[in-house]
Amino acid sequence: MARYKIGAWICDFATQSITDGAQKRELDPLSFKLLEYFILNNERIITRQELIEQVWQKGFVDDNAINRAISELRKTLKSELEPGLSIKTHYRKGYSLFLPVEALSCTTEQTRTALKPTKPSITDKEVGKSSNNRLYFSAGAVFFATIMAIIFLFPKESEKEVLTTSNTQSIQLTPTPLSWYQGGHNNLYLSPDQHTLAYQLYTEREELSTTEIYLFDFATQTHKRINLPYSEVSLKGWSADNQKIFFSIFKPVPNSEATQQTTCGVWSITNFHSDSPHISELLSCDKFTNLPRLGNIFSLTPNNIIHEKSMQNENGYTNALFKHNLRDNSSFRITTPSSIGQGDYIVAITTKPQRIIFERETTSGYQLFMIGENGHNLEKIADLSERIWSASFNEKTGILSWFTRGAQLMHQFDIKGKELLGTISMPMPLKQYTIPIGSKTLLTSTYPYHHDSLEYNMTSKRFTHFARPGVYESTTHYIGSNTHIAAVAGVNAKDYKLVKIKDGNYHPIKTAEEVDWPYDSDTESNTVFARSLHSGKYFLLNTPELSVEKEIALNYRVLSARLKNNLIAAIVSDQELGQRKVLVHNTKLSTTLEVDIAQPISIDWLNNDTLIVLDKQHTVHFLDLNTEHKGESLSLKEINTEFNSAEKVYLASSENGIFLTIDDGKVFKLKLNGHPSLEFMLDISKELKSNVYVSKFNIQNDRLLFSVLNNKYNEIILYSSS
Repeated sequence: MARYKIGAWICDFATQSITDGAQKRELDPLSFKLLEYFILNNERIITRQELIEQVWQKGFVDDNAINRAISELRKTLKSELEPGLSIKTHYRKGYSLFLPVEALSCTTEQTRTALKPTKPSITDKEVGKSSNNRLYFSAGAVFFATIMAIIFLFPKESEKEVLTTSNTQSIQLTPTPLSWYQGGHNNLYLSPDQHTLAYQLYTEREELSTTEIYLFDFATQTHKRINLPYSEVSLKGWSADNQKIFFSIFKPVPNSEATQQTTCGVWSITNFHSDSPHISELLSCDKFTNLPRLGNIFSLTPNNIIHEKSMQNENGYTNALFKHNLRDNSSFRITTPSSIGQGDYIVAITTKPQRIIFERETTSGYQLFMIGENGHNLEKIADLSERIWSASFNEKTGILSWFTRGAQLMHQFDIKGKELLGTISMPMPLKQYTIPIGSKTLLTSTYPYHHDSLEYNMTSKRFTHFARPGVYESTTHYIGSNTHIAAVAGVNAKDYKLVKIKDGNYHPIKTAEEVDWPYDSDTESNTVFARSLHSGKYFLLNTPELSVEKEIALNYRVLSARLKNNLIAAIVSDQELGQRKVLVHNTKLSTTLEVDIAQPISIDWLNNDTLIVLDKQHTVHFLDLNTEHKGESLSLKEINTEFNSAEKVYLASSENGIFLTIDDGKVFKLKLNGHPSLEFMLDISKELKSNVYVSKFNIQNDRLLFSVLNNKYNEIILYSSS
């Protein structure tokens, strides 16, 4: 590993620390990456934009954030032996390292050039162009891009299976069921040697709790069940040597109700092909906490694990990748995710070279990266239009493959030749997990959810279900006279249709502007705020005719909205700045007011003049639009510990009060008289007698409306071309 002498300091890349002989200082991940980049580019001026692209790996970083990072690094480099200037500012040009640099040890030329500026990668939109298109890596990365073996693999394919044309082709797939048991197949992990599939099975009896892990042996075509001595476990991943399967357990959150659980600890299963698998505790829950419920754990070397961990930042929580040493229980972060979005997620590992393949959520979509386990050698592979969840690499052919489920396209990239090989259209039903295997095979689990809508009438205390077989009722709103409007789609359809629901009958609605997605309805003004997903335009519709009254000009992407007479309160995404905003649009005056609330996630009207906004920290804000004055804020976490571990919370308000719904289906009423409190109202999962995930929540008068995802049975299926 590289060591450099910079002035009086010696910088050790392996430990991410500096020493002058008298003292040793460990650098935080951002300071180290910044110093590393200055060292490896010490003979020139580095612009602020280059730092944004190469160190922060973002499209935009606030100037104050860059200034603070440079200032902190200067303080770190200042000592009695090195009291002078360390980083020089070049007016309107950038920065340069002012200290002399001397390489003390460097294993390969790649270490020297790993952080040289890279050329832009090819995006998904360019896939399918000429095969001369290239994905540019830094010069040093070419040395390592010859052999990769990713965890999500299958038996190796022959050279003739590699697609060499740049045109998009379409192939027909033949399904072969692999699952033997009835239930919900989840958490699919394919071993790096391609021989074994590990997965979990949830039965109706166990609901979403399981104490077992299942293995499928591709050679013998047999399943095996491993019983574990824990009440509930979560499968997490494999070791690179194929000898260990990792899992974590669920435990109640301290000082909370028993229903609140967190994922913690790391256990391994070895000798799993025998009749006596060995289970070992690697890290207890006391030492290993705050894991994402669906997070991954892998290992590249025997005494270390790579995992995802939820971190709190100024915008809430995001995932970063960490390396944890099992011997001394030390841990350090190896990626610096964007502060906007859900962060970084592992999709695969490679062993030659040892790399982690991960995807990162940004404001404009997703990006695919690879990085070394010490946080070095970060390389951007591609821009993505949607999450891929998994990728696969064929060591024999040198082809990296990933599948985009929305577009139903297999993408291929030649790692050694740095050449996009085109796309393959693979039409197939909606799937949950999709692991690409070469160019013509997909390992999948069928989609285990059904999208339905549910209404609870607070006056009659009755539920109404909108759950027609073969139809996804994705969002539903009440428009008066016992009539609802909904966006629906077929189980395998890509497009939504607008329907009117009355007396259990679904009536298709056609508008001149192809409006297909309602955000909210208002029975007082007899209007609906909606969007055409096809054109991207926003409209105000009249009810009950549901004809277009006028187009609403908004220069942002609306995430959610609430309609009150002639006012639309909306949470929008500002992709240029990478932020969420709250806007209030007057449909009569065509004016728009921007509201100063950081990271809003849910919004509604308290009355004609007051907005209620829920932010990512689960804090409720009250805003008077006449004075733009913020009233007192309420922290839901302080009022009720149920909200400490809630991933998503939705807010809705009417003359009947303020209501909050957690994504697991629990509904509360917020009481503001005297000491604020939360009164439990109902549990949707008990009404449906199954575990649910609430994706949307709104209210009209005394009607609470929910969009929910219901669990159902699914299968593991191998799709291959004939």
